[in-house]
Amino acid sequence: MFRKLSFIGLFVLAALFAGPVVESAQACPNCKEGIKTDNQMPRAYQYSIIFMLTVPATIFTGFSYTFYRLSQQNAAKQQSLDPEVLAQYDERVITALKQNDQE
Repeated sequence: MFRKLSFIGLFVLAALFAGPVVESAQACPNCKEGIKTDNQMPRAYQYSIIFMLTVPATIFTGFSYTFYRLSQQNAAKQQSLDPEVLAQYDERVITALKQNDQE
């Protein structure tokens, strides 16, 4: 666990120090020229790109949260089962398996 946290911390630290050194990314020629003019079209492109990037991330987050909740509910159900009922169930399964082996 400590190893994973130290790796993440090292990555964040490297990103913080490398950020100011990296030059700005150049836009495509149409976007670059569009930003120079006082036109609303570049802003519309920016919003469309942000929208296209957030939709898959939102869907992925929704599925991940759903699976997390299902696993938590399943774990809660397993913990709430009565040990005596589980013991009886286990005995029935074991006897059924023994009977199948004898046949």
